[in-house]
Amino acid sequence: MKHPLFDLVSQLESLWLDPETSDIIALSKLLEERQAILTLIQNAETSGLDLRTREALAGRIKAVRDRDEQLLAAVRKRCDKILEALEGVVHVRTAVRGYKPSEGEFPHHLERIA
Repeated sequence: MKHPLFDLVSQLESLWLDPETSDIIALSKLLEERQAILTLIQNAETSGLDLRTREALAGRIKAVRDRDEQLLAAVRKRCDKILEALEGVVHVRTAVRGYKPSEGEFPHHLERIA
C-alpha cells in the first residue's frame, strides 16, 4: 500500500505556474497552497515507514524545495522588473511634464527631480 505522503508530494509537485507570465495574485495563491501541503507533510507521522520509503520521500521533497527556490528567485526578478518600470514612470512624469508627485505616491527610496 502506498503511503498518503506520496500523494501529498505528488500534489505538491503538480502545483506550478510560470512566474514570468502568471498573475501575481495567482502566484500568491499557489504559494499559499504549496505551504499548506508542506505543513501537512512536515506534521505527518513517518515512524512507520521503512528507510527506503523515507529516503524516496526525502529526495522528492528536496526536489520540490529546490524548485521552490527557483520559483522564489523568478518572482523576485519579476518584482524587480516591475519596480524598475514604476521608477521609470515616476521619473518621466516628474522630469518631462513638470509634474511633482505627492509624498504618498512617490517611492521614498527615489530622489526627487527638482
